[in-house]
Amino acid sequence: MTLTQAQKRQNKFDRMLEDFKQKQSMRTYAFVLDICAKTFQKLRVMESANDDGVCSCCTCGKLMMWNEKDSQGGHYIARHHTAAIFVPSNVNVQCGYFCNGQGGKPTEYRQWLVRQHGEQAVQELENMNFGRKYSLEELVEMRLDWLERIAAETKRLR
Repeated sequence: MTLTQAQKRQNKFDRMLEDFKQKQSMRTYAFVLDICAKTFQKLRVMESANDDGVCSCCTCGKLMMWNEKDSQGGHYIARHHTAAIFVPSNVNVQCGYFCNGQGGKPTEYRQWLVRQHGEQAVQELENMNFGRKYSLEELVEMRLDWLERIAAETKRLR
């Protein structure tokens, strides 16, 4: 018996949810959230790359390949503010030097965001309610979507 796409997706959802529940009981909610954040960051870097796989740091403009270790998904609003952790405009390509070593360079990052999205959109991002907590089911559903999009981006970037 062959499964439909919906049945296959439900099976993946069930397996991932069970895996997350085990990891959550073994570790913490923060660990599961981190797995999802890393998946989302990878997707954002891939989506930012052109068809040749090149992307640029939003802080300094450095050009790099999407799959280089140096190309990272940097957050304007820090990841511990979970309401903004998965907002696409909040996660953009940054080189490792600025993402990790220079505290993200928020002034330069903000200037880039304003050029890309406008002052009002940046202010809305800055004014988000930071008390959001995702359920495991929400995290699994989002991660499944992102993994599907990563598969499509991988084909595009070959």
